[in-house]
Amino acid sequence: MAEPVLDYEALRPGQPYPAIPCCLEPGQVAQYLQATAEHHPLYAQGYVPPLFPSMVRWVKASLGGRWPSGTLHLAQHLELRRPLHGGEALRLGVTVGDKEVRHGRRYVQLHATAWDAKAQPVVQSRMHLLWAGATQEAAPRPAAFPGDTAEPEGRPLPRLAATFTRAMVEAYAEIAAARDPLHLDPDYARHTRFGANVVQGLLLLTLPARLLVQAFGLRWLASGTLSARFRQPVFVGEQATVQGVETRPGHCLLWCTNARGERVLSAEALLG
Repeated sequence: MAEPVLDYEALRPGQPYPAIPCCLEPGQVAQYLQATAEHHPLYAQGYVPPLFPSMVRWVKASLGGRWPSGTLHLAQHLELRRPLHGGEALRLGVTVGDKEVRHGRRYVQLHATAWDAKAQPVVQSRMHLLWAGATQEAAPRPAAFPGDTAEPEGRPLPRLAATFTRAMVEAYAEIAAARDPLHLDPDYARHTRFGANVVQGLLLLTLPARLLVQAFGLRWLASGTLSARFRQPVFVGEQATVQGVETRPGHCLLWCTNARGERVLSAEALLG
């Protein structure tokens, strides 16, 4: 059954939506790990990747619908309160955050919180969207972000690369319910300003998340914070590389580049 399309005008800042079950079912977690290629010994031990509860599958279930096709994901923020374990039964609710219209472009932030069985928040996230519309054609570049233009000094972190194949994008679309034709339909994408299918933002974000769990392990899963801004699209079939530095203890700047060396994502991470 087709998902209903949300009405931007009906979204009211501060409006909470119903909390829905968000179960960390081992079979679904395994499907997610296969789709995202996130292979780490901690996940083999039963820990769950922190972006799993941030999938749009859960956000749309709370909202009761989807944003229109072509809506752009501009930024994502993630705060982890403790490690997640396979088999946990969480509940996730969404609240509408800031909402504004600038130069005819419609923006909205969606805040999501996942609570455990003791009603304690375990993951909080925030996504910043540019609502679909003709005014996207002249969308400005994002504002400056730490580490955007130069490689900052600090202790180098491991460098990781991944090729986001069509099979990977389709597998992620299935588990995350991220089926926008901008990601999956070549004919649709050909008539957008991008001209080709682009990788889902939260799938791209798994690359810096992989780097952080590799570099910091359980410390990242227990108390990490990640703020990321999507600078340019990564096209289906392209390779992206993430690298970063720890500028001071517990503070990291990360960035992803495409095969042409262009920065496609900038991020800042904190560890408690």
